[in-house]
Amino acid sequence: MKLHFDPNLDFQRQAIDAVVRLFEGAPAARVAHRGFELLHHSGAVPNTLDLSDVQLLANLQAVQQDPELHNGSPLPVSPELGSRDFSIEMETGTGKTYVYLRTAFELNRAYGFRKFIVVVPSVAIREGVLKTLRITRDHFARLYDHVPYRFYEYDSGNLARVRQFAASTDVEIMVMTLDAFNKDSNIFNRRMDRMMGLKPLDLVQAVRPILILDEPQNMESEISRRALASLDPLFKLRYSASHRELYNLVYRLTPVDAYNLRLVKQIEVASVVEDHDANRAYLRCLSVDTRKTTVSARLQLYVGQTAQREASDPVLRTRTVRAGDDLHAITGLDAYAGYVVEALDAGYGEVRFSNGTLLTVGQEIGPDHELIARVQIANTIEEHMRKAERLHRRDIKVLSLFFIDEVANYTEAEGYIRRAFVEEFERLKRTGTPWAVRWRDVDPAAVQGSYFSAYKTESYMEADADAYDLIMRDKERLLSLDEPVAFIFSHSALREGWDNPNIFQICTLNRTLSTIRKRQEIGRGMRLAVDQAGQRVFDDQVNRLTVVANESYREYCARLQEEYRDEFGSAQPQLQPKNARKRRTVHLKKGFELDPHFRELWAHVARRTRYRVQLDTEALIAACAAAVAPIRIAPVQVRTARVRIDQIRDRGQLDYALLGQSAVEVPREYEIPNVTAVLADATHLTRRTLRTILARAGNLDQVYHNPADFLQQAADAINAAKRRFLVDGVQYIEIPRPSDAEPTAAVWVTTGGDVPPKDGASGDAPPAGSQPPARGIPPVDGALYEMSLFDDLEAYEDSLVPIEKSIYDAAVVDSQVERDFALALERMDEVKRFVKLPDWFTVDTPIGTYNPDWAILLVRQDAFGEEVERLYLVRETKGSMDEAQRRGVENMKIACAKRHFGTLGVDYRDVTKASELFTP
Repeated sequence: MKLHFDPNLDFQRQAIDAVVRLFEGAPAARVAHRGFELLHHSGAVPNTLDLSDVQLLANLQAVQQDPELHNGSPLPVSPELGSRDFSIEMETGTGKTYVYLRTAFELNRAYGFRKFIVVVPSVAIREGVLKTLRITRDHFARLYDHVPYRFYEYDSGNLARVRQFAASTDVEIMVMTLDAFNKDSNIFNRRMDRMMGLKPLDLVQAVRPILILDEPQNMESEISRRALASLDPLFKLRYSASHRELYNLVYRLTPVDAYNLRLVKQIEVASVVEDHDANRAYLRCLSVDTRKTTVSARLQLYVGQTAQREASDPVLRTRTVRAGDDLHAITGLDAYAGYVVEALDAGYGEVRFSNGTLLTVGQEIGPDHELIARVQIANTIEEHMRKAERLHRRDIKVLSLFFIDEVANYTEAEGYIRRAFVEEFERLKRTGTPWAVRWRDVDPAAVQGSYFSAYKTESYMEADADAYDLIMRDKERLLSLDEPVAFIFSHSALREGWDNPNIFQICTLNRTLSTIRKRQEIGRGMRLAVDQAGQRVFDDQVNRLTVVANESYREYCARLQEEYRDEFGSAQPQLQPKNARKRRTVHLKKGFELDPHFRELWAHVARRTRYRVQLDTEALIAACAAAVAPIRIAPVQVRTARVRIDQIRDRGQLDYALLGQSAVEVPREYEIPNVTAVLADATHLTRRTLRTILARAGNLDQVYHNPADFLQQAADAINAAKRRFLVDGVQYIEIPRPSDAEPTAAVWVTTGGDVPPKDGASGDAPPAGSQPPARGIPPVDGALYEMSLFDDLEAYEDSLVPIEKSIYDAAVVDSQVERDFALALERMDEVKRFVKLPDWFTVDTPIGTYNPDWAILLVRQDAFGEEVERLYLVRETKGSMDEAQRRGVENMKIACAKRHFGTLGVDYRDVTKASELFTP
């Protein structure tokens, strides 16, 4: 298997562009021959940035206020630069590593930056970065015209790579753990005879590296900050899903955005909890706290009706206790007899009771943990087998991940986790159910893989070399259907720096209050699934992550929402995982394909088209030239800014005011690139067309002031004009169908299409003499979406609307707007049939595929009950009709859909409610 990467994902392009635009106006550095101005005295080739902090701040604020970069969600505007640290916030599973690596290439292309150091807090994250660099090598080579570049991990035993990093004129990407240079004793910080008395640090400082910090929230200590500053970076780019501190935020893709835009898997929770046993004392220690004169503990326990009069049954409560407190008296329950607090120790986090029981922070006593774990394991195995049976037909490997907190419970021969897994696997594979058949002859030992090494230390990894290579390094083999390992057991080693797109189940077997955050746990499996061809699968029916937790659904969701609230504020909409216990199959009605109303509706709406873009080349050239003409590039200047320090606040923060600025132009000659070749790559227009555009714009002389800046602005202006023309010029043509008289006639079945390769070209044309098909005759052979594509659906009960006027026994809705719309259609006598169109029903557009919402058959009658007309409608339900509140791409796809259905003679509109069914 070879994983594939899509270079055109909007949200990733936005994150890349946000960083690249920070340095607009900076000239591209040109490497001189050895001995000239860009060489450091040590022989190092440094990064350079001729941009003042004042101009950099202006660029930063422009990026932060540009709604096109942030999906309409404003970012906080930095009032001052503070430092050259820039934060990029991307939810786990959305390609953060790919984004920052590609950003490095974009920065090289735009400004000539060459030296990049990716700093990571752990070995596991380092291995993930190196893996991504290996599997993207061909992808980046194609994308960036085989620009020479090298990547490698820093190795204190191979310091020749540090010298190469410093002296090379190519793009160099070095991956380092923070532990490799954050202590004086590190080889990196020692003078070496073989380096002519220099430290490796000296060479790195000389190149002014660009630091890319992966998970920087783990590098916030004072020691870490000093270590990062010692590298003397040109600037730092900080990438994380959960920043502890934000420095000049330039891009944000929140978990809620990623979740609602379907950029990650949907979450469901299967909770496994034991009912309260009044015969056993239940206790959980939340904390042991010390004050000046007292030590106390916060305990979760059950309180009976004698102490909690409003409840007839014992209820779970949190109580603060001190030495000498009697839990029997506090709770009124006999189960707590003998539980008198004897001693509290905040240093060790312990509570000792008079009956000898010792409770530590996070520990829970009372439930039968082994029984709960067995049920969790059984649930995970069954869910795994069910999904594997369904997804095997789509060439998708299913993986399950178990988090445990006591390694011996799995690694020991009689560890209860290993024993429970084997016994439950054997039991389930012999149930005789269809989803268990393929597992009947499988040995449970063959499907297990485990990795428990301390993830920050190299030495421990050697003992688990095979498991480490499979789980941490050989992602493609683990994803292959030929590899038997499908159930992975691990500890906190996999909480950061590792994920896998085909993790579909995460089982948390923690017996104590987990210190791992929920977002870290689910992050291991949030990435969208891939098939055996390495292609991402964009299907909500596939992309579901099931968390099998040993706590209630409400508790799990409450903790997860608290994490979102802590990180994004209480105003942020809260993500609500679905309840895995409340999911059912939505069934197709028997004989639906024979239903005359549905056959009639389908014969009209399911016809397919291909599009072509009719470009008026002359008009396009004129529009592009008009967009490029206003571009003016200021020559590079030496800028001086004068400020007054008004106040020094606590912690050394300075309040200052800008008093004045001055600038002196710097005479400088640039090596001008092939302008039309660069713009052709960026705009996909022919060089001849571009020469005409630039000639008419009349400002090509601006390229001499700053080639990189001019080319970027020109490309942006041309692409914006071109996008408008693509949508304005799209035309749809119905795919012809063979007639009854000519069953063997050739059929034009090409659907969709790319932007014409030549200006004004329309691609393939229909066969000569072909005619539009007659209305009312169902099309065939690729000219129609076949009814056989319909299948039963899996959905959550709270997303279902029971209906009669459809081919399913319920409609699956995504919002309250859709729910109200479906119920209103069900009540309308004129509506004979309607169906929520499935994900595979798409309309091709020049800017991507589009999936409409509803197909409706409506019959109008006169006052005497006689049929007046039959209408075939397609409706898109939106929360707002205000186009300004919707994404630009969404509006353009709706415009294309109107033309597609107009070609078919089907009435298409977007509405917010059923009463607008006929509103223009």
